[in-house]
Amino acid sequence: MANRKWKIDRDTGKLVEIFTAEQLRKKSAHVLEDTIDPVVSHATDEGLVFDSRSKLNAHYKLNGYECTGGDHLTGSSVTNHKHKADGAAIRATVSEELRKQKWGMAPMTEKEKERCLREERTYQQYRKNR
Repeated sequence: MANRKWKIDRDTGKLVEIFTAEQLRKKSAHVLEDTIDPVVSHATDEGLVFDSRSKLNAHYKLNGYECTGGDHLTGSSVTNHKHKADGAAIRATVSEELRKQKWGMAPMTEKEKERCLREERTYQQYRKNR
């Protein structure tokens, strides 16, 4: 019943099937639903859980991320990236940003500062126990 479309016949006032189920299956081979299993967004450290694909993608976009759909794994070109495949440029950018954060030159919220301190303490404890 779910794969059928109906309309109201104005003359008889009854529902009439527009397509048979087989014709409708041929027309719409794949439907991507918006509902997904609950997913925790790692775009921020707030731990938000999403069960809607569109809301998750909007959250990613709001925080400056892009859902590539696996294109980065297949080697297909993904647009709008600062660095395409230049590993040296990526490492240089990351080290420059880390240097700015370490010396207090990067704007950070109090929550981000606290998280960085926690990560540094955890790392130092790990090095000590190794």
